Amino acid sequence: MGKSMQNVVSRSGRFSEGPARIVAEFTESISFDYQLAQADIAGSKAHARMIHSLGILSDEENAAIQQHLDEIALEISGGTFVWRPEHEDVHMNIESELTRRTPAGAKLHTGRSRNDQVAVSMRLWQREAMLALGRSLLKVQEALLALAQANSTVIIPGYTHLQRAQPITAGAYLLAYVLLAKAAVQAAGHLAHVPPAAGAAPRQTAAYRMVRLALPPLTAGLVLGAVWGKQAWGNWWNWDPKELWSLATWLTFVLYLHVRALTGGRRPRLEAALILAGAALVVITLSWANLSRLFAGLHSYAT
Repeated sequence: MGKSMQNVVSRSGRFSEGPARIVAEFTESISFDYQLAQADIAGSKAHARMIHSLGILSDEENAAIQQHLDEIALEISGGTFVWRPEHEDVHMNIESELTRRTPAGAKLHTGRSRNDQVAVSMRLWQREAMLALGRSLLKVQEALLALAQANSTVIIPGYTHLQRAQPITAGAYLLAYVLLAKAAVQAAGHLAHVPPAAGAAPRQTAAYRMVRLALPPLTAGLVLGAVWGKQAWGNWWNWDPKELWSLATWLTFVLYLHVRALTGGRRPRLEAALILAGAALVVITLSWANLSRLFAGLHSYAT
């Protein structure tokens, strides 16, 4: 090879020299797609085992690829791996370093296109991200449940439109968020393609039941809120920030039910995404971090 591996750039076989600095800075993605590194390595290790089983890689070549990919993964985790912008993205950085360490790395693209590699990396990264999100939501659920149990007899004022309403227990109020977190955990599990525990109701069914149970009260709240607005302000609808958040929440869950009815439950990932979006909107609508606190509106009078 006439060129050192340090100077080889993407598509260098077609050009006599590398791109201008400004072009390299524009086309690089390593500054953010480095997050796919562990997923890319996991996909490459699996692909190496597959082509080894077909006889394309020898035992020694497969062992070398597995060993060096593990070493690169440890260096990335430890922060000692040197990322090279001239290699543009995470895939080229890892591939170039692997090939530098073992010539067998050059065979790793046998039977695999770059599009295949990127798609697998994205799926694996998404799975781990959703699992991490699910674990965090479980901790939130446990903390809320403990807080609800500790305050099961504490009486607090309920609120409507940020104005005090009927008294409720703090435990009952917090349990509403426990159920909300449960639906979000189930949705995260769907996005991560994690099968439910043995004997548990399918996540789609559980989430569907909760949405079907919660939508009528939410709908009634919107209708009664419009009636109250007509009496208080003379208009059924005022495009107030609080009203918009509530409407967005309702529309998201209605869209979820619509998608489920049309597809017969055959789009679990889309349904899970809608559940997560609806859960986020509920939290924003009911918490202090809503537009009624940020922008003046009809529902800001009690703040």
